[in-house]
Amino acid sequence: MSQDDASPDAGGQNKPAAGDETIPKAEVERIVMDRLARDRRVREEELAKEFGVSIKEAIKLTKAAKERADADKSEAQIERERREAAERELDAVKLERDLEKWRAKYGREAGIPEADWDRLRGTTEDEIAKDAKEWAKSRGLNKAGGPTPPGGSAPTGNEFNRMVLRAAGRGGR
Repeated sequence: MSQDDASPDAGGQNKPAAGDETIPKAEVERIVMDRLARDRRVREEELAKEFGVSIKEAIKLTKAAKERADADKSEAQIERERREAAERELDAVKLERDLEKWRAKYGREAGIPEADWDRLRGTTEDEIAKDAKEWAKSRGLNKAGGPTPPGGSAPTGNEFNRMVLRAAGRGGR
């Protein structure tokens, strides 16, 4: 198409010659949008006939069902969290009971005075057993006969012990 074939229209735009028809871009977009809208309406009508409800009603029903599911989910989640908290509390009580039992067992085995059993540290039975051994060793309780009595290693090194031995008829030096 040359400049000679086209003649300017009143708006100053060139019109195509008689055999050359072009459609402006805006017109093409309008045609395509109309066809897409018509196709969508046809599909929506087919779905509405198939399910017995209009698309708008189906959207409303879907939203309502989702909201109900979310509300139920929230209640279920709350109940699950309560149950989990109760289980954690029960586990903590069981662990504390086990810790007391293990402290008593290993404290007694190591010769630790009962008043000091609560000083044993650990969160497992093995940790408490190890701590009891270390605690007893650091205080000399792991030796035969327990800790060295005050007054030295000889039982007669203490005046009270000598007095008891004399009273028992064992004399002493």
